[in-house]
Formats: sequence, C-alpha cells, structure tokens
Amino acid sequence: MIKKLLVAVDGSPEAEKAAEYALKLGKAYGADVTVLNVIGVEPPIGREDQRKSKEVLAHIKGIAKEVKVNCKTSSRIDPIVHRGIIEEAEEGGYDLIVIGSKGLTGIKRMVMGSVAENVVKHAHCPVTVIR
Repeated sequence: MIKKLLVAVDGSPEAEKAAEYALKLGKAYGADVTVLNVIGVEPPIGREDQRKSKEVLAHIKGIAKEVKVNCKTSSRIDPIVHRGIIEEAEEGGYDLIVIGSKGLTGIKRMVMGSVAENVVKHAHCPVTVIR
C-alpha cells in the first residue's frame, strides 16, 4: 500500500507530468505526497538557484490545488541530484518515488547518465518513471 509518495521535480515538462501523475495517485490512495526539488549545485547556493527552486515548487503546488490534493514541498541541495532524491526518500520513509524520464540536465545527462536511471538503480523503494 502506498502511504507516502515522493515526486521529484526540476521544472521540466516531464517532471510536471510526473507531478500530475503522482498527485492523482496520491489522491486515489489517500497517500501523503511530497514534492521535492533537488538543487544540483555545490553549496553555497545562489539566490537565483533558490528562486528557481521556489518557483518550481510553487508551480506544482498550484497544480495540486487544482486537482484538490494537499502536498508538502521540500528542497534539498546536492550536486548529485539522484543521491539527493534517494536520501530524501530513505530519510522520509517513502513507499514510492515518482520521477520524469528526462529532466533539465541537457548535455550533462549524456555524460553522467540519467537521474531517473540512477534513482531506479539505487532507490530502496519502488520507482515509477513517467514519460
């Protein structure tokens, strides 16, 4: 049974689809939904990074309001984004992670591998990847 659901977002269209899916799933199961944005930079982070994170989370919070689902938001700083997602999921005892298949990583994705792929490989719980 899904009681706690974590959805990772980065402002990409795929992340928005993942968030919409997660919110509907959370509503159907009566699960607690947390929307996470990992700021993938080395600390200290700049104001622009903070602003973007708040903007991304506020946008998803607006979608949650439209579909009548309460959700929490969280941001985390980790230059290795998949690690930040996995650590959040483990520390929070989440039952499921929902993530988009592609994000905003651009050329880095080709060099370092996909965030979604690494979350699937290393997460302690099931992961749903949305395309």
